[in-house]
Amino acid sequence: MKTNTKALLGLLIGTVALLYLFWGSTLFDARLNMFGFGGDGTKNYYTFLYYLKADNGTHFSGMNYPYGDHVVFTDNQPIVAFISKWWHNHVSPVYPGGLAVINGLMIWSVVPTVLLLFLLLRRSLLSVPVAAVAALAIAFLSPQHIRLGAHYALAYSFVIPLHWYLLVRMQESRRHRLSWTIALTAAACFTGLLHPYYLAMHALFLLSYAVVVFLYRRRSAGRLVLLTVAAALLPILLFKTWLSLTDIITDRPDTPNGFFGGRANVQGMLLPSMGSVHEWIQHYLVQLTSYSVETFVYIGLAGSLCILLTLVKFSKGIKNRKRKRLFTPTLPAPLQFTVGASILVLLFAFAIPLKFFSAAILDYLPLVKQFRAISRFAWIFYYIIAVYGAFYFYRLYRLWRMKGARVKAYALVAAIFLFWGFEAWDYYGRLTPNLRNQLGKDFISSETESFVDYLHTAGVSPADFQAIVPLPYYTAGSEKLEINHGLSVDRSMQASLHTGLPITAFMMSRTSLAQSMQQMQLLSSDLITKELLPHLPNRKPLLLVVVPDSLNPSEKRLMQKGQKLFSNASFSLYSLSLDSLAATEKPQAAAFFAQNKAQLHQQGSLYLTQDRKDYLLRDFTDQPEAEEGLYDAGGALVPRKGYQLLLDSLPHANDTTLYEVSLWVNLKNAQDAPSMACFVMKQDWEVMANQEVSAKTSSEIVGSWVRLSTQVPVKPGQKLEVRVNGRGATADHFMVKPASLDIYRYTPKGKLLKNNYLLQD
Repeated sequence: MKTNTKALLGLLIGTVALLYLFWGSTLFDARLNMFGFGGDGTKNYYTFLYYLKADNGTHFSGMNYPYGDHVVFTDNQPIVAFISKWWHNHVSPVYPGGLAVINGLMIWSVVPTVLLLFLLLRRSLLSVPVAAVAALAIAFLSPQHIRLGAHYALAYSFVIPLHWYLLVRMQESRRHRLSWTIALTAAACFTGLLHPYYLAMHALFLLSYAVVVFLYRRRSAGRLVLLTVAAALLPILLFKTWLSLTDIITDRPDTPNGFFGGRANVQGMLLPSMGSVHEWIQHYLVQLTSYSVETFVYIGLAGSLCILLTLVKFSKGIKNRKRKRLFTPTLPAPLQFTVGASILVLLFAFAIPLKFFSAAILDYLPLVKQFRAISRFAWIFYYIIAVYGAFYFYRLYRLWRMKGARVKAYALVAAIFLFWGFEAWDYYGRLTPNLRNQLGKDFISSETESFVDYLHTAGVSPADFQAIVPLPYYTAGSEKLEINHGLSVDRSMQASLHTGLPITAFMMSRTSLAQSMQQMQLLSSDLITKELLPHLPNRKPLLLVVVPDSLNPSEKRLMQKGQKLFSNASFSLYSLSLDSLAATEKPQAAAFFAQNKAQLHQQGSLYLTQDRKDYLLRDFTDQPEAEEGLYDAGGALVPRKGYQLLLDSLPHANDTTLYEVSLWVNLKNAQDAPSMACFVMKQDWEVMANQEVSAKTSSEIVGSWVRLSTQVPVKPGQKLEVRVNGRGATADHFMVKPASLDIYRYTPKGKLLKNNYLLQD
């Protein structure tokens, strides 16, 4: 133990020295650095900083105004936020220097990672020098470092080694096994409050470990298996209990999209996706496909070579009928059962065997479907296979030495560990230069670029407004509604920190669907009543932060309702009164109909502004299975098998006409975002053109209903086919009409409609 203590101290000093070489002065002062700027990078700083500035407890008020959300769904690292806020309130101010907290924790997390890996390697019977070099190489090559640029809570490389080390101590100790179980459970609870994915990784790793232990030691492993299962499940139970007591939202999405899209792959694991080795492979061997951050789980050349040699040995053992020895290998305590457990976890990260089945299989596995990026689970395999690789090559080195091949043995150790160290140095060294920036200088507050000053030049102050509306708008988190614009994200969050005003838009996780639809509805046309307005706490105007990006027609319409306060080359500020936002064209449209009803072309119960017959309306009154329609009970369509044909030809289309195709879909029970596809075809079914519109980006919203709409040019002799896609979605009020035609009618309850918009609330 004295040897380990001295080695740990020396390793601590060496790790800090290496970090200083990579980071320079940023290692000790990261207040002005923004490792990620744009999208998730900006948002994950903002949610932490705004919480420090304005919030307490479990509520975050910075986005989704006026509702806010629970801190767990903001990616602000709740346990760090709680501790920092307490320190801010009772000891010394943390805000506005909060960037240093997040940045410093990410950088310095390498230190406990190295020390924990060293202890695991020493328990794997490696000598002190070899264990030290291997620990440094494994820690600095960790695939988690790629998250330094955006997903900060996932960049803590010490988490998995910590859980592994405590599990090994629990396995080794019979006398204090319960104590180590409690420590392991507590560690999982703590790291789960950094990011919930750590809870899932912990649970899957321990459950896989319990399976392997049970298979190898059925007779003697009962207590160890029970304690392992308890340590796996208890943190999740405690987390869910705490969440149920503190979270009031009842309509969060429980089945996020992207399970199969975020799985690990062989290239991302065995081949480097960046660095000198990657460039050499690209230049001399083969062109590699571009990598995704989610599939980046590179285990290093040493790990890949170790796997290859182990597979060769395994195949020889099978051939020589030494199966029993193969399946009961002699391994040190840290690797004895965890190698097998990590392989089981890796199979899950590869979506094996689920990927061989239809995606519909996930409907029967709701717990599994919870995960969007399962490749992250492969990080467990990375650490374990890396330690196993170090053990494998060190054992081979000792074997060759025992056989007298000392030169060969030293050459092996030198080649493996020097190249391992080179890969780690090259990888980590390429990540850090772009992160040593000063982008945080103006993000929190600025002497030269303050939104407060911009407002003062217009004779107003932040206190005159209640919230910020960014344009272009962004919504991310409800799974069924999603639009994202980078520049407006950065500017609006910067404005929010400068002024203290919250933001109506949101970029969070599993946001309430009902609240999301109210926020998206702010961009709706003037034929829709804004349902968010009654929930606002006062009548103060909203502050529009407009970035000169490609505004869509809805965003331009909203901007034009505001009064310009300030403008420069980067953005403009507008004041939007609630009266302007609430104003609709419904009274004018209803008055037009009342005044001109006699002059309109009546066809049955319809009133048309033009005498035409090339239109189609379907209210699905022949569909009894729907619980409710858009405006009346019953009579709506529930697509079967995920899609439904709505139209296969358009009657009376005699000339080239631009047709508007529209359909209302209900998102309440939809398993994903519904869409509508239009195909223009020749009579022989050859597709000439097609369009698809998704509910994800539509702002035409009434309650839980979303209007899908597009315009399609159709020539004489062509056919128009329309399909609705979306499992579990309900569809109602399908309409195809010339774009220039308006159609008025009454619902069975006597309410007036214009083009399937309700004019009388």
